[in-house]
Amino acid sequence: MIAGGSKSRSHAAPVEHPSQYSPFPSRVGIGNADGNGLHVPERQQQVDEFFEGTAAFWRDVYHLDGLWATVYRQRRVAVLAFVEKLGLPPETHALDIGCGAGWMSISLARRGFRVEAVDTVETMLAETRELALKTGLGRLIKTSRCDVRRLPYSTNTFDLATMIGVAPWLDPLQDPLREVARVLKPDGHLILSVDNRWRLNHLLDPLQFPLLQPVKQRLKGILERTRLRRPVSQACHYFHSAKQTNEVLLMAGLSKIKGTTAGFGPFTFMHCRLFPQSVEIVLSHKLQDLTNHGLPLLTAMGRDYIVLAIKPDRSATAG
Repeated sequence: MIAGGSKSRSHAAPVEHPSQYSPFPSRVGIGNADGNGLHVPERQQQVDEFFEGTAAFWRDVYHLDGLWATVYRQRRVAVLAFVEKLGLPPETHALDIGCGAGWMSISLARRGFRVEAVDTVETMLAETRELALKTGLGRLIKTSRCDVRRLPYSTNTFDLATMIGVAPWLDPLQDPLREVARVLKPDGHLILSVDNRWRLNHLLDPLQFPLLQPVKQRLKGILERTRLRRPVSQACHYFHSAKQTNEVLLMAGLSKIKGTTAGFGPFTFMHCRLFPQSVEIVLSHKLQDLTNHGLPLLTAMGRDYIVLAIKPDRSATAG
């Protein structure tokens, strides 16, 4: 799949994030990863199966109380703030890549945008269609099953693309982003989220400290090559830094306008949770408030790095 979207809040019991039970290892996105020995179709199949099996979580999480609902709502607020900043008119042609359960598509359609919602998991597309009908927005939302690496649209089609929760399942990022740039109109915009390599909770846990992750990856590779560890062929969950993401955007023909981060926690030490969820939620809100007010360093340490980028109109530049 490729997860994305957002949900409105209602009271329910907190749930665990499905990544707690994900079979995929975390890796630092480096732009030329091999996906642990898998070809792209095999990697995508594993990711699709994972999201197919956790579809109920993605449908319901934004309705729930708990840390995950909190951080995803914070991400949604940041994304929609960028949408508002653009001041796009009704009838804007938008592409929601990795639409998930459809909540970002709904948010865009409520602004009068005509939305193409795409995903690689049919269950998610069905959720999007059902939600569009329930909200009376079906006429503005069209769903299609396709991969971001091969979008079935003509060049220069969309005014806006959102790609939320997709990048953690893609490496390298450059080719998918180049494909997104292709379907954007000149001066069209992309709002992209990546799982931030320099998130605060990883900086505070020695087992997740970012600078140690490449070392751990190399060590695993050595052990596998020397047959001291059994090789595992599986998809990976990738983290990217803001600097790396901005550079890849440029290589794909897109230019950053503004970036921010959103969401904090869970806080762990040696992978053990330090606080109950009620405290984690308060911490996430407090830290997000400080981030929104521009506190130095903290502004780069949220869970998600969210960037607004533009496809420059080269013809205008040439003229």
